[in-house]
Amino acid sequence: MGCLFVLVLAGVSAAMISLFGYPLWVMVVSGFLWLGAVVFSAIAGHHGFGGHGNTDLNIVIAGLVITAAIIIPQREARKPCNQAKTALTKLADAENQYYSKHKTFTTEITRLNLKQNPEVYIMIF
Repeated sequence: MGCLFVLVLAGVSAAMISLFGYPLWVMVVSGFLWLGAVVFSAIAGHHGFGGHGNTDLNIVIAGLVITAAIIIPQREARKPCNQAKTALTKLADAENQYYSKHKTFTTEITRLNLKQNPEVYIMIF
């Protein structure tokens, strides 16, 4: 039962994120679904071989941790503030590399060989 919960909830979480993105309500709904699976597994889960430990609960918790480890960093990277911060950090690093080679800064982004995010527009004056 724990494996089934993990497969279904991982699929539901992935589908919700692919359809709606990373708004807070998607994270809350997904979190409540995972919490429900944890509670159900804790109450009605199969106790392992010889009655030691709840294997369903262990499987669901492992699936939750793996899913959170995948979703949370991607959600943080998609925040608009983080996109701009990342773009400016890359620009500063590229300018420093250009300066170390040419002993001057440039106002042309094309000379920096900077891979730009299409959602963030950068101009240098």
